[in-house]
Amino acid sequence: METNTISFTSRTALQLWKSEITGQLSDGMWENTAPYDHWKFWCNLTPVLGTENKVETPFPYLCKKTGYNIAGLYEFIGDRMLKIGRMAKVNPTEDRLNMAEYMPDTLERWTEMHTSGKWDYEFVGPYMVSVTPEIAAAYYATTYTERDLRADVKVIKAAMKTMKR
Repeated sequence: METNTISFTSRTALQLWKSEITGQLSDGMWENTAPYDHWKFWCNLTPVLGTENKVETPFPYLCKKTGYNIAGLYEFIGDRMLKIGRMAKVNPTEDRLNMAEYMPDTLERWTEMHTSGKWDYEFVGPYMVSVTPEIAAAYYATTYTERDLRADVKVIKAAMKTMKR
């Protein structure tokens, strides 16, 4: 059976890929990087949780770039990546974890906003629909550190480097 996947051994790395990295490849940090369609290969892979960090594809010739300084994102969006990793630890079934970016600093503040239905910005409300009080409590009780993030970036880079051009 032909596959077109990128697999990660870490659930948090998988969610970082889905929620952040693919967007950075296509229209973020690397949007104006040559070759200009380098991102298409990566964004067309199906990300999965697996037993190895690897790419499986019948289209290796479509890969135009494998080297990305993902750690270079820390300076700009490291806080957001930490929130995504943290949310992935407690809400692993959610497909994308972009709501993590809008989580307030404390459970008390989240509860206040959730109860009132008034978030810091009006557009945040729809992101918070899937965050139940149980998920919020687990989120604030969970840690995901810079060390965890660096380990997940290592997993992502290891998977990408299996793609031989």
